[in-house]
Amino acid sequence: MPNDVSSQPSLPDELQARLAAAGVSDDASLAAALQADPSLAADLQAFIEANAAAMAGIAMAALLAAFAAVEDSQQMMDFWRSVPAGLEEPLMEAVAALIADAEQAGDADTVAHLRPRLDGFRQIHEAARQADEQPPVVQAVIAFVQAEDDGAAEALFAQTRTLLQPYEAQRLLDEQATSDDPAMLQRITERRALLRRLRGAAPTPPPPTPSPPQTQVTGDLYQAGRDQYHFSAHAESGGTASVVNNLFIHNLERRWLKPAPPVLERDAVPRTAEMQAVLDALAQRESVAITGQVAKAQALAVQGAPGVGKTTLAHLLARQLAAEERYADGVIWQELGPDFTRPEQAQAVLRQWAGYATGFFGLPDNLNKLFVFEPEGVRSLLAEHPRLLVVLDNVWSLAAIAPLRAALPAGAHLLITTRQRDLAQKLGGGLVAVGLLSRAEALALCELRLGWRPAVAAADDGWVSEAAGDGWAVELAQGVGLHALGLDVALGVLHRYGDGPADWAPAARRLIAAVRGGQVERLHLGDDDPGHNVQAVIRFSYDALPDDEARRRLRTLAAFAPEAEFSTALAAAAWGCAEESAFETLTGFANAALLDRLGGGAWRQHGLLRAFGLALLRAAGEQEQAAAAHARAYRDAMRAADKEQRYHQMLPAMAQLRHAFDWALANDLELALDIATGCANVQKQFGLTREAGEWSERLLATAQAGRAGPATLARAFGHRANRLSELATLPGEDRRQRLVEALAAYDEALRHYRPDTAPLDYAATQNNRANRLSELATLPGEARRQRLVEALAAYDEALRHYRPDTAPLDYAMMQGNLANLYRALSEIEAENQPQRQRQSLIAVFTALGYFQQVGHAVYITQAQRLALGLREAFGTQLFTQVWSEMGMGDLPDWADQSAAQQTPLDALLNAFVQVQSAEQMIAFWQAVPSEMEEPLIEAVEALMTQAEEEGDQETMEVLRGRLDAFRQIRAGAATGRSQGVRGILDRLRGRRRNAR
Repeated sequence: MPNDVSSQPSLPDELQARLAAAGVSDDASLAAALQADPSLAADLQAFIEANAAAMAGIAMAALLAAFAAVEDSQQMMDFWRSVPAGLEEPLMEAVAALIADAEQAGDADTVAHLRPRLDGFRQIHEAARQADEQPPVVQAVIAFVQAEDDGAAEALFAQTRTLLQPYEAQRLLDEQATSDDPAMLQRITERRALLRRLRGAAPTPPPPTPSPPQTQVTGDLYQAGRDQYHFSAHAESGGTASVVNNLFIHNLERRWLKPAPPVLERDAVPRTAEMQAVLDALAQRESVAITGQVAKAQALAVQGAPGVGKTTLAHLLARQLAAEERYADGVIWQELGPDFTRPEQAQAVLRQWAGYATGFFGLPDNLNKLFVFEPEGVRSLLAEHPRLLVVLDNVWSLAAIAPLRAALPAGAHLLITTRQRDLAQKLGGGLVAVGLLSRAEALALCELRLGWRPAVAAADDGWVSEAAGDGWAVELAQGVGLHALGLDVALGVLHRYGDGPADWAPAARRLIAAVRGGQVERLHLGDDDPGHNVQAVIRFSYDALPDDEARRRLRTLAAFAPEAEFSTALAAAAWGCAEESAFETLTGFANAALLDRLGGGAWRQHGLLRAFGLALLRAAGEQEQAAAAHARAYRDAMRAADKEQRYHQMLPAMAQLRHAFDWALANDLELALDIATGCANVQKQFGLTREAGEWSERLLATAQAGRAGPATLARAFGHRANRLSELATLPGEDRRQRLVEALAAYDEALRHYRPDTAPLDYAATQNNRANRLSELATLPGEARRQRLVEALAAYDEALRHYRPDTAPLDYAMMQGNLANLYRALSEIEAENQPQRQRQSLIAVFTALGYFQQVGHAVYITQAQRLALGLREAFGTQLFTQVWSEMGMGDLPDWADQSAAQQTPLDALLNAFVQVQSAEQMIAFWQAVPSEMEEPLIEAVEALMTQAEEEGDQETMEVLRGRLDAFRQIRAGAATGRSQGVRGILDRLRGRRRNAR
């Protein structure tokens, strides 16, 4: 419709007059007039509806005239913007018809005039259509680049901050946006810098050169006194009962493995005064604990500023008390950290503590994790050896350690370290604040790190010089304010400059000058800021690193999770270098006191040093790139471990994975989904299913907030549905409600996973829906037949795209699902039983045929086992009849043998190859008679040999993994705990049978 509505001759005079009186001259004035006069709006709408065809013709004629008048590409873009979206296709059809008519009439000029214009319009139309299908962040980045000027770009950023603030937008613009046009390339370069500035990620400009200060910079970090508080936790005594998988067990065999703290990877100077204060407090509280009142476990908190040595003090004390056997039953050392914030995370610790008392059945680590210990059960186990000191290092949450406190038996003492003074006070225990080094301790640290002791002595009121030439060592200690970590780093610097005082003195004087002269810019370290003097020492050490690459690697460690361990391999992945090179760099950092060596290829950076590195990253504008590299490295590592089912090996990395997930959720939604998907199995296996559910909820909320395109939104819904399905299995959950919620989430995913755009994702989602419907069908009160029929419909939808030619393995596996579904339907009275039984057999034989085609030995055996079960349920006659009708040939040996004729070994072997998880392997081992264990192992080894001879490496590896797990369980039982384990599993099996 032309903009000047009042000029249209087809409008009635009365209506034209009313529009003119309202001042209508363009679209904006028309909209204003209609909003102001509802009667005018109604009359105009009635006219348009009554004359729809004529109005459409007028509008199209106007568009064709404007189209023919376009002179260049810019005018064509402006014209395209003026065309209503619904008229783009009709306009192109109308122009194409005009061109066809002109060609038929021999009007070459008209054809030459219209065809290039139509081609240009089509290109713009297609580009716009593709842009509409791009994820929202891509569309926002394109619009940001195309904004007319910087002011318009800034306004767009303000409007679409949700999309343009995350690092994902910056990465797309930095890595994907290119152009052959020099002018456009210049604009892209400028918009990259503008976006980085608007997001607050631009490098910090260097500070102006400061004027030389007139006074010496010193530091005093002593921040707390020595107030004493008491803490005690109730812990009832007695009993030998333990809670395992919510099952009450009375006959767990006892074996006490006396706990001891780990060795210190790096020697440390004892803090004599502080250690004595802790010992005195422990002794005092111990005497209180043995009064006639309820026995209570005592607690003491060690609190102080960052870098002053809280953990070292606790570690030295724990080692001393263990060596002196002050706590006859042992000293438990438990490192926690800022990531330990949820009570459910305590389960791994409780399991470890229970292991001190029981030997944990002798199962391998990944199988141990299947058993869940309640705090009360652990307390009953530890109560038999109550003379314990338990040290919880680096506590950040009282709620998180509540289950651990509840597990302490009467008489045990608890010592925690924490940076948070208010947490220590809320704990209700004693508080010993750790301050600066004494002068004597500073000298001892020099001797420990350099193998040399300055010729000075420490007195109560200062230093007593014994040799004038060693005064630099005193100045160095004073320069860092006797801060433990600061002095340690300073001594690490000296160690790089030589092997004796003659080499160290010049370096020390340069370092002292840097501290006194304010030559280092002040970096904001937040709550971890220890003072400018310590910062100056760390910066001096950083600048003294051998090259720029070493400095880059040190500062990018700040992208790792705070105070959490990491491996050499993951550091190498984040740095983009070989492991050998990473190990050399990490060792150098550890020798310079810039990193803690934990042993076993694990490392950890002190929170103060991480804060310094983070400030450097921010100043250089590198924080996001480093965080992205860290998140991708852990995503890739988790993905590989998940694929190879090495879940337990990634458990120590969960703090880093949580850190990576949190960053990715805010900055790269696809990466966050990758991390969450990879972690799902390790979370499921190690008692973190609720955490996985929380992640899925956060992912979905972020996707629904407008940051996700259709494919990503569908993926988020699917991920949420899968986690809801797992939550449905947990105690205390409403199983039906969770399954119904999962179904709803799958349905939402199917709104975006369409058969024409994502057929395999569509099929997988339908398959998952069918599985949930089948599970619902088993619940009391459900319409069983209706649910099964709905599941059948979902399987049928999936099979439209899981076809033998596109996904043969998925097709075959779904046929196995159908076999079970048809069997379930055959058990319903209203169903045609013979037909459903026949369908069940056809499905399993179909699955078997495809498994045989692809040569998948494990799945072949599983299909055979399922088929034999159906024969036992339906009868041999129908089984043989359907086999013959399907042209399967003569019955093979496995099928020609009735279930009753199968040897016990055949039955065990068939069951063995169907084991899919560690829990199933435990249940399977429990069912195997002792005398059949060796023959079964020999039979599996024979299968492995056959698979190897046939070149079936995959089957051989699968069987080897299962056989290793079986042997490990068997070895644990052989140590004398067999009856206890079998008793537990007998009860577990009985409870499950009753639940059915």
